[in-house]
Amino acid sequence: MMNELMIERLKKLGWYHAAHQLDHLLEDASRDNVSYSEFLNTIVLQEIEYQESQQLEKRMKRAKLPYMKTIHDFDFSFQPSISKKG
Repeated sequence: MMNELMIERLKKLGWYHAAHQLDHLLEDASRDNVSYSEFLNTIVLQEIEYQESQQLEKRMKRAKLPYMKTIHDFDFSFQPSISKKG
């Protein structure tokens, strides 16, 4: 009952990822004897990471780029003046 209330409150805050992960996070915290501050930090960090990834995905879709490229896709042999090491 308490978990259901917490899930609803998380959703009200817009923390949908945290709401969906709550049971799993609580089980892990209980099993690993995690402190309240560690638990809070974990749930906040996971929500931030999820929201940032969703925002990036939306920006990429809005940009309507012809294809996705990452640094791992870069052809360093094509541009020898650029070093892989940075």
